[in-house]
Amino acid sequence: TQYWNDAELKANGKQANKIPQRKIKSIIAAHRTFRGNAREAARHLPFSDTTIKNYWREAGLMPLPVSNQYQFSVG
Repeated sequence: TQYWNDAELKANGKQANKIPQRKIKSIIAAHRTFRGNAREAARHLPFSDTTIKNYWREAGLMPLPVSNQYQFSVG
């Protein structure tokens, strides 16, 4: 906040750079592509898994629980 105050900008706690609508659509489409796996989607998109999950939830889509996002093969 001090940086914002020094620059005479208002800090409102919200992201200053909004994601363009076309990129939001790609995040939403990734839910189907990656079957709700936000960590896998984050590996392929330029957004964090937290950002992806937030947009999915906002769109009414549920991300996989963290325990289901890891698939281990034994052998």
